[in-house]
Amino acid sequence: MTDRSSAPTPSTSSCTYSNVINAASIAVMHGELVLLVLRRTGKNAGVWAFPGGKVETNETFQQTAHRELLEETGVTATIVSELGRFSIDAGPKRYALVVFKAHYAQGVAVAADDAAGIQWITPKDALTLPLAEHMAEALGAL
Repeated sequence: MTDRSSAPTPSTSSCTYSNVINAASIAVMHGELVLLVLRRTGKNAGVWAFPGGKVETNETFQQTAHRELLEETGVTATIVSELGRFSIDAGPKRYALVVFKAHYAQGVAVAADDAAGIQWITPKDALTLPLAEHMAEALGAL
């Protein structure tokens, strides 16, 4: 279940929680299409999500979003706003996820790193796919 009340407030500084894994993802828009990746590993293997991952030491949520986007897709983008904050329970782990909305800048989208697939799709059509836990709400906010 998504509980937005305990997710962190994003900032330009790094943030650490003792019982939470901080993560960021990025919804890249290119015209009417959004970029999704098919997760290869972990709890979300086989489901579609925005590119993203764990915040590394001394990294901001925004830096994480940009890094993960490039690593997973080869694409760069310009963040325009925060799309939402989500608290996700994953067994013994809890993730504090910040999702950003961005506009495509450059690059050819290719699945890499832990992405098994990649696609540009309308948010409406994306709702028909098997999606990670927070995705329906985030897609609705685009």
